[in-house]
Amino acid sequence: PAPTTIPNQTRMPVECAAEEAFFTTLSNTYESYAQNGTFTISGSDKIFNCTNQTGTVVFNISLSADPWIFTYGQAILQNHTNASAIIINVTHTDPVMHSLAFNAAFLDNSYKIIWNFPNATRLRFSAIGIKGSVLAPLANMIMENGHIDGNVITNGFVMSGGSNTVDHPNGNA
Repeated sequence: PAPTTIPNQTRMPVECAAEEAFFTTLSNTYESYAQNGTFTISGSDKIFNCTNQTGTVVFNISLSADPWIFTYGQAILQNHTNASAIIINVTHTDPVMHSLAFNAAFLDNSYKIIWNFPNATRLRFSAIGIKGSVLAPLANMIMENGHIDGNVITNGFVMSGGSNTVDHPNGNA
């Protein structure tokens, strides 16, 4: 059968090299933003405090000492009401997120959260429900037994295990 066309619409080819360059530049730009939120660890809780900032709130987290920092416990988002966007820059080439719970504030704000991994070449997520979109243009991402409330932009994406989904909450992500 002949291909269907939509009247008054022009098909635009996807230029993969241009898209890769665009998202790599975007990721590097986000990484250059100065931090204005505070990130602390209290026991097994990972606390992201937006400190009532207005506009874009940025967290810069280096995992050079411990790429497993986002395993177990709970991620807690605080004082986020005035934030229009939340960027979480995580620097490490091989970060791991495993069995980390997210508080309700993360879920309610997932449409405005970007987890940016500007220099990751591999991401390993397991038994986790990521709240927000993932930007890792250089990384091959492995997702086992989890889901993402947002979009995924990576070099490669493999899902395995049970009930893996990629959700787009309210069409906003």
